[in-house]
Amino acid sequence: MTTFTHALKARVLDRDARIYQPLRAPADPLSPDAPAVAAMTDLRRSRIVTTTPETATANALALMIHAKVRLLLVIDREGLIVGLVSAEDLLGEKPLKIASAERVRHHAVQVAQVMTPTADIQPLDLADVARATVRDVALHLIDTHRQHALVIESTAGDGRLTACGIFSATQLGRQLGQRIVVEDGRAQNFSELRRLIA
Repeated sequence: MTTFTHALKARVLDRDARIYQPLRAPADPLSPDAPAVAAMTDLRRSRIVTTTPETATANALALMIHAKVRLLLVIDREGLIVGLVSAEDLLGEKPLKIASAERVRHHAVQVAQVMTPTADIQPLDLADVARATVRDVALHLIDTHRQHALVIESTAGDGRLTACGIFSATQLGRQLGQRIVVEDGRAQNFSELRRLIA
């Protein structure tokens, strides 16, 4: 029979106790001619935060705030992608309009009702991204009026499509030194950004 000696002693947790939070490394500055992959968040190396279609929009927003992200990948019970939901989807007029139209409380609106479904995502192919520049990605986001662009690749063997990366207009703007904001189908600072990446 093993005998254990008790060497641990509980302490009182002070009110000013904090936690260690590793600082996020600032994004490296990029030139418009840099390879596009340099600006891509590689999902093969870092996990993306996910949610489900049935999640209440308020809970999805709380998850975003906690994870410090502005986009969630929406997956079903089998782990298949069914959509994307952004902070703009959750904080914009969509949830209010749906709640009003369906005569339900705001917190009853689900992610499935405000997300961009897979049919409307229009992802980029990794093979094309590998040949593109940061300028190409920025212009794509502006021309398609999208805050994010998902990148996919065909899985070797079965030919299935797998999400492998994502571009964010916010992150890209930070790296270019120019704010890119896409709202209501219009890119703000459009002419200035065009000038910068021309």
